[in-house]
Formats: sequence, C-alpha cells, structure tokens
Amino acid sequence: MSGITSLLDRQLFKDKYQNVPDDVLQKAAERGTMIHQQCELADDGFPVSSSEAKNYLSIKAKYQLVHEESEYLVSDNEYYASCIDKVYRYNHDTFYLGDIKTTYKLDKEYVSWQLSIYAYLFEKQNKGAKVASIFAIWLRGDIHQLVELERIDNDKVENLLYCDSHGLDYSADNLPVVTSEAERMIVDIE
Repeated sequence: MSGITSLLDRQLFKDKYQNVPDDVLQKAAERGTMIHQQCELADDGFPVSSSEAKNYLSIKAKYQLVHEESEYLVSDNEYYASCIDKVYRYNHDTFYLGDIKTTYKLDKEYVSWQLSIYAYLFEKQNKGAKVASIFAIWLRGDIHQLVELERIDNDKVENLLYCDSHGLDYSADNLPVVTSEAERMIVDIE
C-alpha cells in the first residue's frame, strides 16, 4: 500500500523539495519526528522539554481540543494506508483532524489535500463519523498556530485516488465518472 504523502508527491507536488539538499531534508525530518514524539508525550500527560511541544499544549488549551488519538491509521484496504497525526473529538460522532507541521513555511494547499484525503478515509472507515474541521498545527520555534483549512470535495479526492491507483495522471478533467460511463458504453457496444 502507498502512503498519502507518496501519492501527493507522485500526483500533485512532484517537485516540492527538488532544490533542497538531501542533508537538509534529513535534518528537517529528524527534527519533525522529535517534535511529533514530544507532542504525543504531551497528549499522554508526560512532561515535555521542547518549546514546540509546550506551544502545542497551549494551542490545545486555547482551542479546547480533546485529544482522541495520535497516529490514527486510515486505509481504503486496497491501495492506501496512512496515519493521521491527531484526531480530536468534538462530540460522540464528530471529530477534528490535525496535522503537525514543522516546516519553515506552511504549505496550506498541500496540508489541505493531505487532510482532506485523511478525512475521506476516516469517514469511510468509521461509519457514521463526521469530520467537522481539518487544520494544520504549525510548530516552529516560537511559531505556534492552528491554521484551519478548507476541505477539498470528496469527488476530487475520489478522482485523485482513482487516477493514482489506476496509473493515471490526475487532473480535474479526468473524472472517474466519465471513465465509468465510457466503460459502460464499451460494454454495451460489445
């Protein structure tokens, strides 16, 4: 199975880090992993040392986020599986999804796609559950922001998943509905 970040790299953000040296990417990944781990410890009530994890706790308090799960695995059980950084409970069947970002600049479009796909899979996997909101939790030094994002329509998400799983390049014009109708016409003609 492919992860969602790999899917996004293949389909929508092919050259996102092409000009960044590998050693810089490696250091950033290690730093990001450490901050994610510190935030998980914070969610579990353990003391944390990084300023980012302390800032994460202040974001949780400010927005009254009720932590439900970290690294929650979602999948279509066929092609894709990925972990959602943070799931917060709003009420018995409604949730918020958050992704921790530690990048120099927050790429809202990227995170919006990432979390929209997660939300789609989360709702399919958890019958009756609804995702009320998706947001990035941007933690970098003194920067600590909760950035609410616009969720991408399920039709576009389904189209992206369909195209990628069938080896097609994604475009808004390459709709699976059109493909399905064309396939039906071919079957009828045959």
